[in-house]
Amino acid sequence: MNRGAQPYAQVTLTPATSLAAVIFGALLDQVLQQRLFFGQSINGSALDFSDIDSSTFARLRRPDIELSSIPAMRIIALLRFVDDQINGSDLGAQALRKLARDIYLQHSALAPDHLGDLPTPLTALAEYVTTGLLPPSYQTGTALTPGEIAVALAKLNAIAANIPLRTPVTQTLYIRSAPSPLGLSLVQDSGGTPILLLDEHLRAAALPTTAEAPAGTAIEVVAYNDLPQIGGYTAYEVISMTLLSLPFVVDEDSDGDLLADSWERRHFGTLAFDGFANRDGSLYSLAQEYLEGTDPNSSSSSPPVEPIPLRFLAFELVNGSPLSQLLALWPERYAGAVEVGFQTSEDLVTWDTLSLLAGTDAGAGWFTHNIAFDRPRRFFRPLAELKR
Repeated sequence: MNRGAQPYAQVTLTPATSLAAVIFGALLDQVLQQRLFFGQSINGSALDFSDIDSSTFARLRRPDIELSSIPAMRIIALLRFVDDQINGSDLGAQALRKLARDIYLQHSALAPDHLGDLPTPLTALAEYVTTGLLPPSYQTGTALTPGEIAVALAKLNAIAANIPLRTPVTQTLYIRSAPSPLGLSLVQDSGGTPILLLDEHLRAAALPTTAEAPAGTAIEVVAYNDLPQIGGYTAYEVISMTLLSLPFVVDEDSDGDLLADSWERRHFGTLAFDGFANRDGSLYSLAQEYLEGTDPNSSSSSPPVEPIPLRFLAFELVNGSPLSQLLALWPERYAGAVEVGFQTSEDLVTWDTLSLLAGTDAGAGWFTHNIAFDRPRRFFRPLAELKR
């Protein structure tokens, strides 16, 4: 009961929530003033934000272009932060709650005809939050010890110094092969975990079309990752997205020559050439021209790098127990374009071409496969195929 109201009014605020509201209002006012949103000051005691345009609050979510040094903030995060701090179990939180109760108890003890002897509790709390001191009329009757008053003030200062600000993160994410559910924009991290991307209005962020960025395309996303989960997905509020690289996307390579059939037919009208051939008199193989997107019929259209033979640079078997490891090294620049497997034979004449041992991309051009020897003699050789 706020006995200082005229007329008396029943309110639902407890002393602790009243104090939390006043602190929240003061901190929000501080942020608004920093962002030069001048106008009505918010001290929390009135709890009336009707004169503040909703777009003003929305703009706090993002940095101001002209005031880039002032961080962004989510109002709901500030509200939850203050609430958690006031309702904590630490001594500072306990002292602040006791101080708020003490103010209300002192005011409640006044006789009805002496309510004006003390400021209303919300006014007293607002003065305390603003100055760090209780109004003199409350200081004389407080039940708090000097030590509790000092601990409460230290906690108040700590709350003001540690308000939750938004810090953007930069992460490489990837276009998914599976379509996003209706109304959502999902990408994935390197481990395949879906990430929900939202724009500044918290709507589904616009992603490139599949023609612009097919599945596997790497994008650099600068975003805020302080949103709660939405629909079970980790959600990012996107600031910017940058296309990093396109994956090697090919159609069928029916003759296994590291050239997509459609590319061969478009440039030569036939599948008669293999990836190691040369058509324009340059030093570049057709496979390297294909992977670099240059014209294989023109010597003036060449890849921007030195000629790189499209073959395995190293192949070895590292013995171990209980597993040994096959290692094959493919030119690193084109490692993302191929899938590597290992064929097996028991006599070096007949090779198992149907049941390849799948290689794992270990980075830097290396592909590996762990294997246990279960027969006295076995041979291996690596095979590279265009990634589909």
